Amino acid sequence: MSSITIYDIAREANVSIATVSRVISDSEKVSDKTKEKIRRLIEQYGYQPNAMAQSLNAGRTNLIGLIVADIRNPFFARVCYACETAAKQKGFQIMLRNIFDNNSEEESLNMFAAHRVDAVIQLGGCVDSIKKATDYANLINRLSKPFISINNLEGADMYTIGIDDAAGTELAFTHLLELGHTRIAFLGGMPDRRSTIEKHNKYVELLKESNIPFYPEYVQINGYSAEEGLEGMRYFLSLEKRPTAVIAVTDEIGAGAAAAVRESGLDCPRDISIIGNDNTFLTYITTPKLTSVACDYNILGESLITAAQNVIAKEDVEREVYLKPLLVKRNSCGPCNGIQMKIQSMKGTSQL
Repeated sequence: MSSITIYDIAREANVSIATVSRVISDSEKVSDKTKEKIRRLIEQYGYQPNAMAQSLNAGRTNLIGLIVADIRNPFFARVCYACETAAKQKGFQIMLRNIFDNNSEEESLNMFAAHRVDAVIQLGGCVDSIKKATDYANLINRLSKPFISINNLEGADMYTIGIDDAAGTELAFTHLLELGHTRIAFLGGMPDRRSTIEKHNKYVELLKESNIPFYPEYVQINGYSAEEGLEGMRYFLSLEKRPTAVIAVTDEIGAGAAAAVRESGLDCPRDISIIGNDNTFLTYITTPKLTSVACDYNILGESLITAAQNVIAKEDVEREVYLKPLLVKRNSCGPCNGIQMKIQSMKGTSQL
């Protein structure tokens, strides 16, 4: 016997297909007696409504397209997981598109349009660039689907649920200042990325507010990887007047910086303090465990999916929301007194 269909249920219950559909969607327009009859038949025959057909009839697919700059990045991986968890709870499925391997963002949007996604969320990529991306912004607008990102792209009809990067830098800087550090360096990032620029600009602003001189050699904007953190810290340690603390733009950069300190024979945090960013799993496996600026990934994922859900439902949604980060203190920061003691020890002098 072929699989039971909605037509079979309607025929046996002596009602219209629309009435069966209303019972499946728990509509109040059907009497309790009829509901009971139809539900009994559904249970008897083990009828399973076609969820995709139902959603298409409603003009929806319950799919959210998710574009990710690089899934290998621990930050993006955590946000993806949080988005997928929140989406599942709200009845959506995620269609992931990773663009690190040269899958273009334009190609991703076209694929999502072909699959009739209900909304698109983007993490990183050209939406984080300070360069204008007019063609991509126009493509977003032509998509005519809710578009949400953790960054804001000029000219695009979109919603931004991001992290307050400037506030995170202030948390890190203030913590180091309270520990007595004034020779604070800035490490990592890319010069064309808005998130890097916002962190760096806040760093420069805080130096000025604290009456601390700005030293260009204390800034290395050289990438996001642990290898680049290693090289950046090696450079800082080669300076005659070393920094006593470093703010790293990611935990990967911070982990690489910590490795450079160890290989030099110095100690973190006794000789130099390091603060990472993103509070990923790397903070636990770095030696020492890395203090890091943290976002609540569950709240971020929930906020992105909820924004998508509300825009799909044509509810009012705030255009820009920036979540406040926290500082998670571990073992990589200490009082500013180690460098001079180490140098004096190496010279055979005593601390007075």
